[in-house]
Amino acid sequence: MYKKLLCAALWAAATVCAHAAETTWNFSYQGFVDAETGTTDYYQLRGIFTGEDLNADGFIRVDELTYFEANGYVFIEPLGPTPWMDQNPGGCAVTSHSYLGCDIDNFSYNLTGKLDISVKHYGHDEAYMYWGGSIITGSHIETHGGNWSQETSWSHRGNWTDQTTFTISPAPVPEPSTVLLLPAGLAVLVAARRRQKKIAA
Repeated sequence: MYKKLLCAALWAAATVCAHAAETTWNFSYQGFVDAETGTTDYYQLRGIFTGEDLNADGFIRVDELTYFEANGYVFIEPLGPTPWMDQNPGGCAVTSHSYLGCDIDNFSYNLTGKLDISVKHYGHDEAYMYWGGSIITGSHIETHGGNWSQETSWSHRGNWTDQTTFTISPAPVPEPSTVLLLPAGLAVLVAARRRQKKIAA
């Protein structure tokens, strides 16, 4: 039984230490409500981010990201071997592009499973088209655009609800304090079993 306790403690320590490794997460949200019609919108928000909990505080923040993409927009990415030749080196939130820009107002991923994002993107072509949008988790996902010459525009907004679902892979890890309760719980069980044996004897 003591060997099992030791294994459990080692497993808990390994889980906590795993927070420090660079990891790539895939996430998605679905089940929004159309802001205009009030009907359920099955549009999905998908994204990818890679980061490392460098300060071991249990969160991945924007300055700990090496890659971040949401809804097809690459906000942060590593510089290539010839960044001066890339269309948008480093991602649209890092370097300025003639026709595309992005801002990251907030990014925070709690390794136990809570993701907070507040970003926006905007751009235009060399002629008349323009577009933009924003994502604020817990609030909305919005896109818009138009044509200056034709004086036309469009917009779409999906709002978060209690039915909006969130998935992320790899799966979140438990709080370190929760994980470390496992060996303690096993120790209590061992003590209780020994007490029962003494009473039975």
